Amino acid sequence: MEDITLRHTILKSIENRRIVIPNSVISREQILNSSIKDERIQFHLEVVITYQSDHNLAMAIMREEAMKHPLFIDGRNIRLKMEKAEILPVKVVGLESYGIRLRAWVWAKNNNDAFDAKCDLMKTLKERFRETRIEFATDIAALRRTP
Repeated sequence: MEDITLRHTILKSIENRRIVIPNSVISREQILNSSIKDERIQFHLEVVITYQSDHNLAMAIMREEAMKHPLFIDGRNIRLKMEKAEILPVKVVGLESYGIRLRAWVWAKNNNDAFDAKCDLMKTLKERFRETRIEFATDIAALRRTP
C-alpha cells in the first residue's frame, strides 16, 4: 500500500504500477494479501508428457531438480514436518487426450523467487527430459487450430 486518502487507496503493484481503488469498494470487498505476514509462495510446476514416457522417472526428476534449486525452500509447517509429510509432492493430476499431466508443488520465499525458480526449472526439465528420453506431449488439436 502506498497511500490512503479520504476518497481512495493507492496500491503499488509488483510491476511498480499504481492501482487506485475507491474506499467504497475496499469497504465492501474482500482483499487478498499474500505477503502481509508471510511472503512465502507455493507455485505449481506442471508438465505434460507422452503416454510412452516413464512417468515415475519424470516425477523423480521433477522432485530432484526442484529440491536442488537454490531458491527452493521447505514450505511445510511444524505439524507437517512432525507428520513427515513429503517436502515436495509430485503427482499425476490429469490424463489428457495427448499425455499425462504431472504437477510438483514447489515453495519459494517470495513471488520473485518463485517466478525465477519456475523459469529455471522449466529449462532444466527440458534438458533432463531430453537426456532420459522423456517426451513432452503436444496437443495436436491445438496445433491444428493455430493458423
